[in-house]
Amino acid sequence: MFAKRHYEAMALAMQETYPSPASVTRLEVWDNVRRALAYTFKADSSRFNEARFIVACLPGRNVKARTAHLKEDQDAAEWGNLKAQFGTSKPRAVS
Repeated sequence: MFAKRHYEAMALAMQETYPSPASVTRLEVWDNVRRALAYTFKADSSRFNEARFIVACLPGRNVKARTAHLKEDQDAAEWGNLKAQFGTSKPRAVS
């Protein structure tokens, strides 16, 4: 079973591997990995917050934010943009 510290560590790792905007293919692969992790973590724990993790993986985000409720509107808007851009379905296999 994963713990919150595992989710935080993975979000930090995703921040560090964020591709340059010029690399659309790399961005798609990066997003697929991020969604695969979120899918796995959600299956592992009913308390896992998929939207918070997806947003926390973006560079510059505070992974350990204890005041997440203060940014809910911003995160909700960003989550909506991400859903529109990439969808929220189960990650597809990368060949």
